[in-house]
Amino acid sequence: MLGPMTDTPRPLRPAPPDDIVELVRIIVLLQAATLTLATLETTVWFVAFGPTVGPSLALTAMSAMLTYATAVGLRRHARWARRVTLVAESLVFAGGSIDAVLALVVAGGPPPLVVALTRIAVPVLVIVLLRRPTARAAFGRLPATATP
Repeated sequence: MLGPMTDTPRPLRPAPPDDIVELVRIIVLLQAATLTLATLETTVWFVAFGPTVGPSLALTAMSAMLTYATAVGLRRHARWARRVTLVAESLVFAGGSIDAVLALVVAGGPPPLVVALTRIAVPVLVIVLLRRPTARAAFGRLPATATP
């Protein structure tokens, strides 16, 4: 049965490091799935138009494989996976920011919502989560009680 009901709020406690890392891993897996779908789409274009699409197919497929490998590394709390994820998300954010500025200047309006979410908001979220002290502690970077 349920315990006694009280009106006093429970104190907020920080999420354990494993929860933060698991959330980041799930986000990275979603990005890898999106890259896999992009690879399938590029494969269709490769079949239709031949080798001119080959470099795009290769880059998309390699990005998907690297993203899956990084997600596995995040699950194992590997330091290299955290570093690779931070660098990759920074590059995606930089590209998305350039696209957003170009959309504002050239098209005179903001980029589409999906572009803004996948290339700006999600990378910022992943970077912020991985730079939290509790996430750093999960990768052995600094004690959980330390300040950033």
